[in-house]
Amino acid sequence: MVDGEWLPVPVGLDAGRWVTTRTERAVVAVVHTVASAGHVLDAVELLECDPRIQVVFTQAPDVFGNGVSTLLRRLAGVVIPWHQATRSRFDLAVTADAGGVHDLHAPVLFLPHGVMNNKRAPAGLSGPGSDLVVGLAAPWLIWYGRLVPAVVALSHEDLRGVLARQCPQALPAARVVGDLC
Repeated sequence: MVDGEWLPVPVGLDAGRWVTTRTERAVVAVVHTVASAGHVLDAVELLECDPRIQVVFTQAPDVFGNGVSTLLRRLAGVVIPWHQATRSRFDLAVTADAGGVHDLHAPVLFLPHGVMNNKRAPAGLSGPGSDLVVGLAAPWLIWYGRLVPAVVALSHEDLRGVLARQCPQALPAARVVGDLC
């Protein structure tokens, strides 16, 4: 793929006439940073062995996105540009970060991960003295009053309490799934 070029297959309105294998579901794996890519790939590994599921990757805009395009090329999977991902329908979006995912047309599976669950947001983002936890607080989960993720996958039951304090609106969407890796 040429960077930014719209791919006519394997997803999209007219993709059916070009694909050689029919799938039942399309999943977009959203990668923001090299650090978050591993967590997304842990989930994709659980899906990619099912021939009924078509997984495509996209790179979401992120200030720390250096290296993501190289990583995605090395995976040798199907990569679509972000502008195509935001203008296509998917049965599921899998992401470990929140930036821009409100623009996707899919139920979002949000995988808050690793250090994120213990990292406090910087004062510049959350205000002095704030105890917001990166990835589990409203700034990462709510967009203009709407809960973005359909599911917030928690690695441990204790994180449900953090979520209850940081973003109670997300509790109905929280599921304790364990560590995907």
